[in-house]
Amino acid sequence: MVDEVNSHAATYAPNGVLNIRKSMLEDYGFCPRRFKITWIDGRQRQPNQAMLLGTRFHDFAERFFGYALIFPQDRWYDFIPKTFIQEEQEMATWFIDTEIERYEMLKSEERLDEFLPFMTETKLSAKSICVEGTIDRVDWLSRKHEKLIAIEYKTGKSINDDSITKQLALYAMMYHAMRMPGEIVGLRLINPRLKVIKDYKLERWHTDKALKEIIKLRDALKMNNFTPKCTDVKFAWCKMCSPEESGIKDGYDDTPFSADIVRNPNFKFSDIYRNESL
Repeated sequence: MVDEVNSHAATYAPNGVLNIRKSMLEDYGFCPRRFKITWIDGRQRQPNQAMLLGTRFHDFAERFFGYALIFPQDRWYDFIPKTFIQEEQEMATWFIDTEIERYEMLKSEERLDEFLPFMTETKLSAKSICVEGTIDRVDWLSRKHEKLIAIEYKTGKSINDDSITKQLALYAMMYHAMRMPGEIVGLRLINPRLKVIKDYKLERWHTDKALKEIIKLRDALKMNNFTPKCTDVKFAWCKMCSPEESGIKDGYDDTPFSADIVRNPNFKFSDIYRNESL
């Protein structure tokens, strides 16, 4: 998605507190050392095919809603970029199929004014809790009752319900902290690769869990504690450090696996509890 795919520059509130992002929580939850390498050391992994595929789908979905009501439905499939590979074309076709079904359902219920998303790819910044991020999409669940649903696009080969609910709860928390119109009461995952649409009811414990993750990360920053949490599988997928650094050197040779990591020599990161560079 657009959110932080190519940018790992931390931002701070006026009081010097680090603004936490969804991707920071994901990196820290995956492995504290991965968070340190990415956000403190300023290294960035080059985008792989899976990341690029996800970004291209997000861009397509956003453009789709910019033109959907300008052209008749039989032209919607023309929106699919000719440069898409076969897998991307299938994903986009399925996505349009589902949007046509949703359009027809809303039309039959005389609710077509709810077809276009309330917002897409929108930057949220909740200053009161120092959390920021870009939400994929927010739809009307009921315009009459001012109820909304937060939507996340995923193009991975599996679904992690725990991760999805934490991410979307984080968005809902930011949305409400900013006193935006209406109330987000639901969460929805759309995965065009798996051809899955999955809804979740937003519960209080979802928000509580997201808050606990934020507190855990802030505590790690305060204590400068980023102990690796690596496994063979994680290492093979991540490759953000060498076997020695990951703590799983046994079974590997001494060749570092960080050749695809870009080092930004001008990167600086400040401790959220101090006004000095680490």
